[in-house]
Amino acid sequence: MWGSAAGVLFSWEPFDFGLRRAEVNAATGAVQQASSEVSLTELQVAVAVADAFFTVLTDQQTLKAAQADLERRQVFAKAVHVLVDNQLRPGADASRADADLAAARIEVIQAKGAEQSARAVLAALMGTAGTPIAIESGPLLTLPSENSLPSSEVSSHPLALSEQATLEELRDQEHVLKRTDYPRFYFQSSFYGRGSGIGTDGSFASGLNGLGLERGNWAAGVTVQFPNLFDFAALRARKGVLAADERAEAARYNQALQDLTGQLDQARIKLQTTLDVAQNTPVELEAARTSEIQARARYQAGLAALVEVADAQSLLAQAEMDDAISRVSVWRSLLGVAYAQGGLAPFLKLLGPMGTGSGGGY
Repeated sequence: MWGSAAGVLFSWEPFDFGLRRAEVNAATGAVQQASSEVSLTELQVAVAVADAFFTVLTDQQTLKAAQADLERRQVFAKAVHVLVDNQLRPGADASRADADLAAARIEVIQAKGAEQSARAVLAALMGTAGTPIAIESGPLLTLPSENSLPSSEVSSHPLALSEQATLEELRDQEHVLKRTDYPRFYFQSSFYGRGSGIGTDGSFASGLNGLGLERGNWAAGVTVQFPNLFDFAALRARKGVLAADERAEAARYNQALQDLTGQLDQARIKLQTTLDVAQNTPVELEAARTSEIQARARYQAGLAALVEVADAQSLLAQAEMDDAISRVSVWRSLLGVAYAQGGLAPFLKLLGPMGTGSGGGY
């Protein structure tokens, strides 16, 4: 014989005292918090790569200045040896010139090593470790046309938004817990049917009789589900924990705003300092070049000692390095201001096509 039974239950919660909305808000807050974490990570990675790029560019300029100094000392050392060989200068001058030349070679070797190491760091940050890379300086060796970025509120920084999203998520979770104290009401209805191959007199039907739903019925009602009375103590403890977490996160959010404000002030001060330095390095460089030329002329005329030329050449090498690095430092300071404000778009806009094209330096 055959028997069958089937049913359908329909349940609907007409009102929930805001519990469902609170749960949706909590889930939405979790999504927003995760999204803000992604934005913060993207900004930090971009700034790390840009900073590594500036390190390579700075080391590159340092290497160029060291190589220029080496070339000058090589030419001067040859001139000194000619004068010494002709007994126009003491042999000590040749020894001093050779020592300065060797020191210049060491400076070039060290600068080259630092530049190669910086390239390796940049390649690793870009995900191309072990691959030789070349950088394009673009406008970064000149002073920017604009020395400031559009101001923005630190509250829009991804770090602040991340902390705020975490705070809102905790508040939403606390709101969910507050709604779990209420009873839950359900309107429920069911429809069901059955079939049997056995008759009321005990006889067995033949064939497939009993597979069909020959009898049906329905029911409707309201169900009320009350909270477990034994859970109130645990629920109260969970509410206390969330309230404490919320206060702690609010304090972290306020601290993040203070830290970001301080970082922005420091970045702006550093930018102004680098600008002031960059405006004075051309004067330093021009004076150092004049001093070096005059010192060499005085030495060749027998009016100055070799020490005076060596000091002038060292001063010129330092001036060339300061002048090249000062302009890069201004751009690097602008990058710091952009990071403190929470976005690199204004900084990249200053770079023009280099900041927006696919073949730029970053």
